Amino acid sequence: MGRAPGLWPWLPIWVMALAACVPVLGDPMPRPVGLGLADDGRVRVVVALCPGERIASVTVSDWMTQTPVWRVSRPSGAGDRITVGDARGFATVDIPMTGPLPETFDVSVDLTDGRGFGSASSIEEMGRVGARMGVIMDADLNTVTEDEFREQVAGDYC
Repeated sequence: MGRAPGLWPWLPIWVMALAACVPVLGDPMPRPVGLGLADDGRVRVVVALCPGERIASVTVSDWMTQTPVWRVSRPSGAGDRITVGDARGFATVDIPMTGPLPETFDVSVDLTDGRGFGSASSIEEMGRVGARMGVIMDADLNTVTEDEFREQVAGDYC
């Protein structure tokens, strides 16, 4: 049985092109944001930035419907700790917070270079963290200090 004429020379190129479309096993999970509670009970977002990165916007959405419920952009002195619903430190409120957070929500951070990352949580999970200063949930829903979270991100993503 012979090879199909014309197919054989292209087969290695076709296999390499197909392999390039498959994600590499062991690629890291998307970078998370840390989630905790502020003193007043609102959700606090901790964004661990790598050197040279800058926040462009922060969006909170209903996880079930993906409908944005709060979005701020154009930081004007915003740090890397953001309280959901508090637009201080941002020049633009794209979507004002008009009601309570959905039971399950997603927090997304977009950077000025176009990359983005985020985390999802629920009101129930946030209640387990409590308003302990400096304690947040990491990507695995473990409670860690802000310093531990920043070290994890720096080691895994920067």
